[in-house]
Amino acid sequence: MTTIAVCRRTGRMFADSKATDGGGLAFKTPKIVETVDGLLGTAGDLKATEVLTDWLKTHGEDWAEMPTFEEGDEVEGLSLTAEGILFYAKCVFPVTVDEDYFAVGTGADMVMAVLSYQRMKNLPYSMLEAMQVACDVDTNSGLPIQVAELKKKNRKKK
Repeated sequence: MTTIAVCRRTGRMFADSKATDGGGLAFKTPKIVETVDGLLGTAGDLKATEVLTDWLKTHGEDWAEMPTFEEGDEVEGLSLTAEGILFYAKCVFPVTVDEDYFAVGTGADMVMAVLSYQRMKNLPYSMLEAMQVACDVDTNSGLPIQVAELKKKNRKKK
């Protein structure tokens, strides 16, 4: 799969760069895309992630064109908008995540564990460090880390 993480406070999304074809071939690929509302990152099967990404970028609210996923497809997505974090789990209907940060993919548990440890030790948390640990431990995630920031037009006014 992959590792995608977001931080609502900083308005940044992070992703590893490794993709695999399921047959052993590995390559680097961009995983964060801009949408009308903000940023989107997906993790999962290549075909399923492309279907979700394409639909959210081009159709958004056109429910008549809503994609379907086949049994066995694995796909998760995170969207970072001015309103916060949205989580997509094998569907196009998002769940709002009311947290400052969140992660999906095979390295998500590692990211969340590192951030939790940093918080417990009263350390300033670093999403970049958490992503680097995930890439070191998770065989499905790899360096370099991609970082994207919400454009000012998509940032919530304070």
